[in-house]
Amino acid sequence: MIKDKEECWSEFWNLLLMSIRCIKKPYFQIERDTIEEGSPLVWRERAYCYELYHQIRCHLPYDYPYKLHGEIDKKGHQEVNKFFKEEYLFTWDDSEYECIKDYLIERYSDVDWLRSTVFRKTSDICIEASEGRKSISLNLKGKRVSVKRNKKEILSFKAKNENSKTKIYKSSKIPNPDFVLHIPRSEDNLAVIEIKVGEMDRLNRENCENDLSKLEIFIDKIKYKHGVFLVFGGSFDHVKEIIEKCKTKERCKLIKENKLNIIYHEKAEEFPYCITVASCNGQDKLVIQKCKFCEILLRISPNM
Repeated sequence: MIKDKEECWSEFWNLLLMSIRCIKKPYFQIERDTIEEGSPLVWRERAYCYELYHQIRCHLPYDYPYKLHGEIDKKGHQEVNKFFKEEYLFTWDDSEYECIKDYLIERYSDVDWLRSTVFRKTSDICIEASEGRKSISLNLKGKRVSVKRNKKEILSFKAKNENSKTKIYKSSKIPNPDFVLHIPRSEDNLAVIEIKVGEMDRLNRENCENDLSKLEIFIDKIKYKHGVFLVFGGSFDHVKEIIEKCKTKERCKLIKENKLNIIYHEKAEEFPYCITVASCNGQDKLVIQKCKFCEILLRISPNM
């Protein structure tokens, strides 16, 4: 019997959670000899990825139709290159000012004042919004747009004229995803996975935003059915804070639709936390909790 994509995804999602649960301490954190102060235990993304790959392969049924591959080089893939070759894409047009404003409000928590202001042209190549001593300006320089907050540049992106609205995406380079689940030499792509260490000095808003943006492009443009952002290690509070800062309406929508999945693996040999979205008084709120599937498995086999 041929399984449909959603059956395949449900099966993979469950075995992914079990595979994460099977990662033991020597692979979750590596013990090293060190003369420096502090813990000799360190988180290493590559070691974690290799062990997770091993565990997933061990759990995958022999007749599973999709293949799991790690760090596939996408530089020669024309469809991927089309969406990652520019750092930013944006339509520079008078009608897009509100779109710019909405994007900045979603990305930066301290510019809510933009809601009650309007952008005004200060020249043919500059628009500005201000309130008291606070200001946001966009300056067109050739084909690039410089975004300044209180006269200090915070963003720079390429302006691209199109007839319809263009979403803003950010990517520093053409990515090699940590894992892809696909049928090679076809357009049948089930899932793409990015993995990050949650340590305070290694997970920040910028690189979290970068990885989530990559996943959005793979889902929205390159037609992967699902994207997974997996964070491991570090502190629960720090990871929660960073993910909260990267919350946008579009991402909440993708999470609700089960297209974007964010999970946090806090400790070795334990099930991860899953991030879901709950609506309260018209506002989307991120909820971080052990998923129901994990709770069911623990009740059935607490020593698993």
